[in-house]
Amino acid sequence: MDSSFVDPSTALGILGGVGVFVFAIYYMIFMNRQEDNFDKAYNRDALALLTDNNEKKKQPKNKTKKQQQTGKKAQDAAPAPASAAPAAPNAPTPTAQQQPSPKASAAPIPEKPEIQVQKVESTQASAPIPAPAAPTTQKSSPKERKSVNLKDLDQKKVLNKLSGLPELDEAYIQFLAGAFRDSDAQKNNLSLEVKALNKKMTESAVKIEKLNKEKMAVEQREKHEQAQRQQLLQKVAQNQAHESELARQIQGIEGKLRVKEQELVAAGKAVKNNEEHEKELKLLRSTNSSFSTELKTIRKEHEAQLQKKQEEWKKLHEQLEQEKEKLISEKEHAKQTHLKLAAAVENVEAELEKQGKEWIQLSTHNQTLKQHNLELEAALSVAKARDQDGEAQKWTMEKAQMIENYTRLEALIGELNRDISEFHEYKKQQEVIVNELNHREKAHLDTIEQLREQISIEKSKLAELQVVLDAEKSKIVEIPLNQPLVVEEVIELKKTNANLAAAAPSTSSGASKEDEETEKLKAENAQLHEKNEELRRRNMTILEKTEAEPGLVICERKRVAEEMGKLVKKQFKTFDDQSRYYEWLNESVSGIKKDLDSKASAPAASVVAPTKAQKAPKCTAAAPAASTAAARSTNEGECWKALKAMKDHLELIDQLNDEQERRHQEELDALRAQLA
Repeated sequence: MDSSFVDPSTALGILGGVGVFVFAIYYMIFMNRQEDNFDKAYNRDALALLTDNNEKKKQPKNKTKKQQQTGKKAQDAAPAPASAAPAAPNAPTPTAQQQPSPKASAAPIPEKPEIQVQKVESTQASAPIPAPAAPTTQKSSPKERKSVNLKDLDQKKVLNKLSGLPELDEAYIQFLAGAFRDSDAQKNNLSLEVKALNKKMTESAVKIEKLNKEKMAVEQREKHEQAQRQQLLQKVAQNQAHESELARQIQGIEGKLRVKEQELVAAGKAVKNNEEHEKELKLLRSTNSSFSTELKTIRKEHEAQLQKKQEEWKKLHEQLEQEKEKLISEKEHAKQTHLKLAAAVENVEAELEKQGKEWIQLSTHNQTLKQHNLELEAALSVAKARDQDGEAQKWTMEKAQMIENYTRLEALIGELNRDISEFHEYKKQQEVIVNELNHREKAHLDTIEQLREQISIEKSKLAELQVVLDAEKSKIVEIPLNQPLVVEEVIELKKTNANLAAAAPSTSSGASKEDEETEKLKAENAQLHEKNEELRRRNMTILEKTEAEPGLVICERKRVAEEMGKLVKKQFKTFDDQSRYYEWLNESVSGIKKDLDSKASAPAASVVAPTKAQKAPKCTAAAPAASTAAARSTNEGECWKALKAMKDHLELIDQLNDEQERRHQEELDALRAQLA
């Protein structure tokens, strides 16, 4: 067989992978075109709706029912031919086509993906399937071959069939198996890419829906503004028409009532002046009532704020007294926290003084408001002429303010996302630190177990030495039993030979050597006993330290919970569970950040959307607003300081824990050196 021959199944697999890849590319192009067509159709529909509304307002309102029915029939008949267009058989239905827009359904659907699929199928069908090589021994095998369907074939069947052929080498079969695996891996990768693309498409569809909702809201606002403008223009036109009619009537009556014209004119002017004065008085009364209600609310708010600040000051004072007692036993970090709390108390006292000054300013502000009311009475006559031009300027100013607020909100959202990402990074770092601490604890426990095993080994050695000592002591006890016999022999030998007298000290010298050996063994035993006692003491100290470490950690967690409980309503009690503790800490930090962000966004919203009653005294209301903003900024600064202090405290705890672990490791190293 030639080496250039390629199996048809591998060729089909490769062609199928290429076809799927091309189909995915054309599918993305198709979806992008569909999105463009949808945006164009959406803009056309919006323009058509706007033009239809304007034409409906211009056309007469008294239409007959028959005309309305004919118009509806024409609108229903328009999208019918467009919907009759044939759709692609295998093309997926995108999310953008599900929205009920007539022009979007009428847009032509490109047929390029269908053409590519047909091409792939044609290539797969037209690819020549090489016939299996005829065996050399046809004459010897007279049996007829069975026909095989392509649908029944699989990779396993083909490989088994080829492995059964004696002519093929195993290298070809392995090559085919590797090619099959590569094609399967490519298919799986392509399916995963298609799934990822579908996910991206769904996410983009959700984003498009959100943007469409925002567009609809903006269009509704613009429509509302246009309707209000049209109403104002209609009112102006009605007033002008009414004035023209009155002028015509007056001109017709002038000829008849020339004598009484001056009297009627004078009476009309007097009546108009009286009505205008009454209207001005009503407006002034309404403004006075609104100002009085605002003053009452402001007084109540400031009284509540003063009470809250006093309570907070009392709480802070009590906390300072409690912390002063604790600061005697703590180190440099406690001194820093004390200084921070003292600064916070000074800030609170400064805020209380500021609020007292603000209260005085409000009392003066009330008098200025009364004077301002008198000035408004004089300025109303001049302001009426400027109201018509001022309304358009107000609309433009409000639009500009809304745009600025939108940009600010986007900036705040970006900052929030950054803070959240930083918080997640810090959380990951904490998890890494906790994992390292757990690994170190496991290492310490392993070392302790090793030391215990060494101690048990040494105890076994001591037991063996004691057995040896007991044996030697028994030998020492047996020697004096033999001494009287030796003495008798010495006495007998003195009678016969004087040289035997020198043999007696030999027994005493052997006994002295044994005594020296026993004394050495006793000294070694005493040294070993002392070493064992030292090892026991050190093990006890290590165990006490290891048992005291979780207690210290729990104490530190309690302190953190007490400090955080002052800022967060949710309290924590299960200090033994580490995972719950970190979850509670992360939730409390995120809640504090949300509160700070909400407090920061609240004054911005109050500045952006002022009420009608607040629009008049712009110059006078600037001072209390600035003071409240300054107070809020100081509160936020205190909260951030408290968070920083907590962070420093946690870092100090980590440092102390690292130092304890280092000392513990040094002690273990010293014990190992002594044992060696």
